[in-house]
Amino acid sequence: MLVQIFIPCFFAEEVITESVSIINSCYESMWYECNVSTRKFFFIIMERAKRPVTLKAGPFFTLSLNTFVMICKSSYSYCAVLFNLSEVE
Repeated sequence: MLVQIFIPCFFAEEVITESVSIINSCYESMWYECNVSTRKFFFIIMERAKRPVTLKAGPFFTLSLNTFVMICKSSYSYCAVLFNLSEVE
């Protein structure tokens, strides 16, 4: 069950990481040697890349490794509470 949650979260994290690196790649290219229309195109790409691309699980939350850790912590907490309640009775 954990693997089924981990795989989408892992690849969503990769998408976020790669989308953040787009602005660096554009800036490190030799954009200043291009013609004006290409420079404008690079500028548009860099402006758009300021917001990272994210994958969402419906309207609820963004998928990432942080989300995976949050899900694991929450599920462990719920299980601990249930085990404690079953021991009391």
